[in-house]
Amino acid sequence: MGNKYAGKTWDEVRETLLTPEERKESETQAILISKIIELRTEKGLTKRQLSEMAGGAATRYSKA
Repeated sequence: MGNKYAGKTWDEVRETLLTPEERKESETQAILISKIIELRTEKGLTKRQLSEMAGGAATRYSKA
């Protein structure tokens, strides 16, 4: 039983698995996440500090 995705790039796999709308949403999420990380590091904040500023939700989930 082989892996039908072995040897394929993420873009090739993504084309197979996601609809165009899902791909667009995924790209938007990746851009947003990258920007949050960039701004957090520019400000010298830890993930925990950012989580606390946002209400602590990420801290609760990251411990799960």
